Amino acid sequence: MRKFFIKAIVLCFWLFLGSQFSSVHLNAQSSCPPGEAIVATDKGCVRGESLGSLKVFRGIPYAAPPVGTLRWKISQPHEPWDGVRDAISFGKSCPQLRGSILPVSVATDEDCLFLNVWTTGTDPAANLPVMFWIHGGGLVQGSSSQITNDGRATYDGRFLAEKGQLVVVSINYRLAQLGFLAHPALSAEDKEHGVSGNYGLLDQLFALRWVQKNIKNFGGNSQNVTIFGESAGGKSVCGLLASPLAAGLSHRAIIESGGCLKVQRHLKEATPAAPESAEAQGERYARAIGCANTPDVLACLRSKTPQEILSVLPGEASIISTAEKYDFTIDNYALNEAPGVALDTGRFNHVPLIAGTNGNEASIFTTNLAITTQAQFEAFVRAFFKNNADQVLALYPASNYPRVKDALDALVLRQLYLDGSSWLISLLSSTFTTSQPINFK
Repeated sequence: MRKFFIKAIVLCFWLFLGSQFSSVHLNAQSSCPPGEAIVATDKGCVRGESLGSLKVFRGIPYAAPPVGTLRWKISQPHEPWDGVRDAISFGKSCPQLRGSILPVSVATDEDCLFLNVWTTGTDPAANLPVMFWIHGGGLVQGSSSQITNDGRATYDGRFLAEKGQLVVVSINYRLAQLGFLAHPALSAEDKEHGVSGNYGLLDQLFALRWVQKNIKNFGGNSQNVTIFGESAGGKSVCGLLASPLAAGLSHRAIIESGGCLKVQRHLKEATPAAPESAEAQGERYARAIGCANTPDVLACLRSKTPQEILSVLPGEASIISTAEKYDFTIDNYALNEAPGVALDTGRFNHVPLIAGTNGNEASIFTTNLAITTQAQFEAFVRAFFKNNADQVLALYPASNYPRVKDALDALVLRQLYLDGSSWLISLLSSTFTTSQPINFK
């Protein structure tokens, strides 16, 4: 059984409290035809599936399809629809390459901004707590509907909704180049904010606004929303805590195996810590795909298929990979500073928080590394840690572990996860008085 190492910051975190009712209630509920799994949203009626006491709504669009001229634009409202829209099947996943972390192929389409709802009751008076799940995958892979190698759903909200008597929401958001590419021409095209990049983060924010508008008709309490995610999903939670645009959209947060980075690219400026700005990365990308010297760089970029876009300077979910990184951007709109800096300085959305790390998280990143001998382990450490290699080898001697891979997993876990979680825990413990570390074995 997988071991979990979770250090929890419990800041009056009572998921089942929050008895206040949402101020948002769609009067359109009465305009939908009768049916036990038919619910009104602000764009129209949706028909889900009844599974005993549970009702499941899959593939509800929460934003307009980011296709054509909406590729690389801030999330836009979806058009209303007539009649009742079926919400039985998951929507397609956002475009992504098959990678080492998520080797299972998924059906993708740029029309991918869908969310799913599991609820034990669609009575607006139910006032159930809401948990809003953000999937992982290094911001380049993953989906709310991804499956395991043996065909099982990775993220099935049924158990959590039934056992917890709450509403579970999961979302897709734009990934990799389609979700986080900046470029000076894209920034200039945005007449209102003058920014680019962060499209995936803005999708998450747009989905949270959908929850505020609609979740009451699914039995949820819009004033009791917990955002939670693992890996890149946990990192996204930290980004949402740091974003001024997210203020008031959630009321509790859980970060699992996700980092609150102190260094992120700035949109326009290079810094000593991030010597390439996000726009400079976008210009380098435009050169690589052959659009830099065309009369209209954006028309050229938008003429490419998703597969063509993703195949140039491809990203990889593995955090020990040297592949291109597509990440959050400090744009003074969605983010005023790196999330780690925001938390360090107290400039973030203060909500009760749990932060933790899976005990064997590193194993998914080291599986494909052909390191089975002590000599190979030492060579890896010297290449990765350079001048600090001797100290690292002294702390993690391979001879102290049953297998060399166990030493590698322990090292990567500490370097990439535990140190970040420990920093976050120490920071918040010094800021808030109600805190407690817990180690679940």
